Amino acid sequence: MRNTAAALAAFLMAVGFVELSLWVATPERGIAHALLWSGLALQGTWLALAFAGGFVAQGPAAAAMGLGPGRLGIARIAVACVGVILMGSAGHVALSVLALRDSGTLGAIDDSIRAAAGPSRVLAFVAVGLAPGICEEVFFRGTIQHGLARRLPAAAAIVLAALLFGLAHGDLVHGAAAAVLGVYLGVVTWAAGSVRPAIAAHMANNLMGLAAASLPVLRIQPSYAIAAGLAAVALGCLGFVVRGRRP
Repeated sequence: MRNTAAALAAFLMAVGFVELSLWVATPERGIAHALLWSGLALQGTWLALAFAGGFVAQGPAAAAMGLGPGRLGIARIAVACVGVILMGSAGHVALSVLALRDSGTLGAIDDSIRAAAGPSRVLAFVAVGLAPGICEEVFFRGTIQHGLARRLPAAAAIVLAALLFGLAHGDLVHGAAAAVLGVYLGVVTWAAGSVRPAIAAHMANNLMGLAAASLPVLRIQPSYAIAAGLAAVALGCLGFVVRGRRP
């Protein structure tokens, strides 16, 4: 566990050193670059808090953070990833209908991704695509939800961890969307008995969002019907994952 923490810290520090050098050399990158940097720093904070909680908890740190191997097979983990992507897409469509998708922190993140060019895409890939899936899940679904589940019913632990996850995003629209996904990821974590599938699903969702924000995509007219259809299929995926969990 300590070797894993050291490796993650060294990786983030290496990326940070390279990007800091590039930022100093080209200061015109501006606020968009700074937002990606602040996001990466925040993810490092979540990871540090997660490991701190794991080390002070009774028993092995990995067990305290829910980092065990779990009880879902590869097929159901893949379905969980697809379901999270569909649920995130449903939220994207619904917010587009309400003309809220491009406002607040969600709009700022998209702008930061589009503004990243050349080597700065490495920072966007790590800060938006990879780091949140690891750091946020280890903290919110691992340390927080796993800790709450020792004292509360599973449903209460899932909902409370998801609400804290939403509040941590610091924006009403982004926070509400994150809370919904947090419930989904919390159920996946509960079904698996491990945070690992939630990490994979969160990363899959963020990487899809990263690709959608940075690459030309097929534009469709958003509607509540499309959002509801995507959400229904996502819930079907979640049901498949829950039914397939091994004792």
